Amino acid sequence: MNDKNKCNVNEEKNPLLTNTFMLKFDFEQTKSNIDKLMANIEEWKYSYINLTPPTITSSYEVHYEKHNSNVTDKIGEFVQKKVDMEKEIDKVYQKLKIVLEKLNREELDYFNMSYYNRKSETIIGSRLCVGHTQLLHIKKSCIIKIALGLEQAVRI
Repeated sequence: MNDKNKCNVNEEKNPLLTNTFMLKFDFEQTKSNIDKLMANIEEWKYSYINLTPPTITSSYEVHYEKHNSNVTDKIGEFVQKKVDMEKEIDKVYQKLKIVLEKLNREELDYFNMSYYNRKSETIIGSRLCVGHTQLLHIKKSCIIKIALGLEQAVRI
């Protein structure tokens, strides 16, 4: 089975959301919520080195890896707060992994290029071989699916 067939099956299972469905959400506010979360993830990536956000492999699989470390000295408020925060971040990363697995190839590419690699929409559209209108549809579908899964979607 070649990669193209694999992606086509994925597209059928997880099609883009319809425009009618997406109209039920305040896209700008929903996107703002996801942007804030992704900014937090960017900070966590460097502040909590035992945890890394889910990655997207070249075969479009979402991979989440947690580095286990045994904290032997939990003395002090700072250490306890850090341990508690790592638990909360781990929950977010696990949810994000599940949500990313439900995206189709185009949405996953959009997410990866936009949020992880900070590419411009012009470059993303070019790499996905889609025009502005289709890219906007992919973007909205991607962000709303992620927001729904992470309970960040704002309904109208």
